[in-house]
Order: sequence, then structure tokens, then C-alpha cells
Amino acid sequence: MKTRTIFCFSTLLLFASLFACTNSDEFTYPTKDTSSIFRVLVGNADSDSELPLPITVYAFDSDNKCVESQSIASANENLSLLLAPGNYTLYAIAGASDEKYVLPDLEEASPDSPIILQTGDNKHAELAADSIHILVKNTQNADISMTVKRIVAQITSSIQNVPENVTSVQMKLKPLEEKVLLNGQYGGDGKAEVSFSLKKVDDGQWETDNPILILPGSEKVNATVIFTNTEGSREYLYQAPLPIEANYKTEIVATYKPGEYELTGNINSTDWAGERNITFEFGEGADNENNKEEGKEEEGEHYSNEMLAPGDIYKDCYVLDVYNESDTKATLLIMSPGEGDHMTLAKMEEALTKYVYKGIPNWKIPDAPAAQLIYDLCVKSLTDFNKILTDAAIRPIQIKGDYLYTDNNSILYFNIDDQLMEQITSESSGLYLVRYVKEIEVYWKL
Repeated sequence: MKTRTIFCFSTLLLFASLFACTNSDEFTYPTKDTSSIFRVLVGNADSDSELPLPITVYAFDSDNKCVESQSIASANENLSLLLAPGNYTLYAIAGASDEKYVLPDLEEASPDSPIILQTGDNKHAELAADSIHILVKNTQNADISMTVKRIVAQITSSIQNVPENVTSVQMKLKPLEEKVLLNGQYGGDGKAEVSFSLKKVDDGQWETDNPILILPGSEKVNATVIFTNTEGSREYLYQAPLPIEANYKTEIVATYKPGEYELTGNINSTDWAGERNITFEFGEGADNENNKEEGKEEEGEHYSNEMLAPGDIYKDCYVLDVYNESDTKATLLIMSPGEGDHMTLAKMEEALTKYVYKGIPNWKIPDAPAAQLIYDLCVKSLTDFNKILTDAAIRPIQIKGDYLYTDNNSILYFNIDDQLMEQITSESSGLYLVRYVKEIEVYWKL
């Protein structure tokens, strides 16, 4: 079950009649919008999923200055933004209440502003975010939709067969993202850690009493279990990395084996963005063949249980092309599920060096052939292409976004709405998007 929360932004003339927002499974895209008064209506595309509240929307102009910000505390409330004609980027943050977070003021806000937990609080709420680029004109109305996606992970844990003399059990996860930014991205050095306690619920069984919301891993995450008794503490490190990802509920279940100092167990992820079952074993004498996640590859190797073709999804990434194919392997050109979001060229290069997804590093800005593949898919039918992406929990392509690509030594961008591909200079101070691409060699496990 995929949950999608829809924000309906309706541009209205001052005396236009108001209308109600209904739930819809259809993802709509910006048209040429024109009036300067925005009425924001909030609906939920999945009645089984509650909308994280409150919702705050920030509007930044083409100079990256925050010109408007409004919040609503209920899905029944309306929100209005007064915007002069021009280009804007809207950032929506859901779930960040004043009691739990410090949000930036209008005058101080930037896309990179951190959303800070209140002093003394180290537990996150169910944060969700999205952004979109819009053009406001004077002669048309438009309907604009945004899909917010959770940017936190939910953790529960239980440990079996805990010795009777243990008086305290803790678990530590690291490395994690350090902080959330207003643009829905993550900031900091990506070396944060979180510790939480488990409570004794029965002889030998300890559990977390409530789900814990944390920021996702900046890369694959290691877990440490800490047993404490009257003689002191002992730590057991699980070195095989865990997939602690945003928008997933992850249950960590471990069993202590006395004498060998091993932990064995399962991690079961239930649906926010998908389902995952992972088994692991670690400790002294652990079998290397079993000391990995289900479906986990050795470093530098990628596997698939079926042969893949353009248009398939692999590791949450869209497959743009497949070549050098044989009976045992092929080279895939994949497109990242996220994107560099409205950044200058300098910041784009910096963000690219830090981008790692599903253990896959060294992504790049698309070259001309890769950009042409993306562009052609969008021009053929942006609605159909984006439906494939959103059904796979991949961020859709923005119709009005200027997406960077390279051609030899030139830097260019394409824009789906204007159906153009233009060159820019390295000195450009504009804000651009980029959808990263990567070539990987995948072995078939047929």
C-alpha cells in the first residue's frame, strides 16, 4: 500500500467562487497559472493514512528570498498565499508543530534553513515534505498538486533471550542524517547517532514501548546492542549495515546467544513506501553467507532475480536504458529517485559528491544522451511517466523545472513545459534541478 498525501493549490481571481478539494488518485501538474491569490486546500489521497499536521508552506521568489509563509493546523482549514507575478518555489513541511520544532521566521528563512527540535527534545515527529516550482501570471487560473513524502524513519525493536541478570538494554544506530532542512533535504555531516532504551516485558524479552521516529541513515547503518548489569556494560556490534530509510517502518528483532556473543534475528519493514524482509546474523563465528540482508549484494556488485528492461524499477530507481546484455549480466543506466533541488551550480556539484542511495555512490549529472532519454519520456507523456514514478515512490519530474545536463564541456538545461534544451554558462547564478544518473553492472540470478 502506497500512501500519497495531496496538497491542492488553486490559483483564484479575487472574486472567483470557492470550491471543495476532493480525494484523488490522479497526480496533476502545474499549468500556466496567473492570479496572485492562492487558496491552499489539503486533501488526503489515501483515507487509511492520516495527514501529518500542521502544514507550513514557504514561498521563495526567483532571488531565493522568502516572500510568504502560511500554516494550517487542520485538514479542514484553508490557506492563502498572496503572490505577485513571477517565478516561485514552494516548500511544504508537514508535521512540524511549534511545540516540537523551531521553524525559521519569514525574514530569516532560506531553503537551507534547519528545522530544529526544541531544546531538550531528541525525538522527531512524523515529518513529511515536498517542493514545486511555479510561474504566476495574470490571465489564467490553475490547479497545482504536491505530494508530500515522509522524511523520517520509524523504528521498533525487540530482543529475545536476554540474560536474567541484565538490568538495562539499549540500542544505538549510526551513522544517521543530522538535521532536516526547510527544502526537505538533510544537512550536517551525516554522522549523527541515536540511542534508545528497551523495556523488559517478559522473562528474557525486552522491547521498545513505542515506535521511535528518527532521521534516516546517511549511508547504511550499523547497530550496537548494549547490555548492562551490576558488573557493568557490554556492547555487541552488528557490523553488516541496516537499511534505515526515510518513509519506512522498520522492526528490528534480535536474539541473544549466550557463550558465542551472537545476535540473530530479523528486520521486518511494513508499508509506508514499500515492504522489506531482511535477516541478519552477527557476532563471533557468524556465517558470512548469512551475515547479510536478504537480497544484499557484496560491495560493488548488484543482482536481480529477473532480467531488466528500460522502464523497470531497480532499487527504487527508474531504468532508463539497458545495454551490454548477456545471459548473466547487463549494464543499466538508472535514474535517481530523488533530485538536487533548486540549487546553484556550485551547490549542485557539492551535493552530488555526497549523494548515496541504496549503497550506490558516484552518481553524475546526466550527459546529453541520458538527458535526451529523460526528456523524450517527459515530452511523450509527462502524466504517464510521472505516474510510473509516483507509483514506485519515486519523485516525479517537475513540469516547470530547469533540469541540468552536460554535453562535452558545456552545461545545459532542459525544461518540459517550454519544450526546450538551452545552454548556460558556468557563472550562472540561477537555480536548477538535477536528476542524477548512474551506470551499474547487474548480474542476473535466474
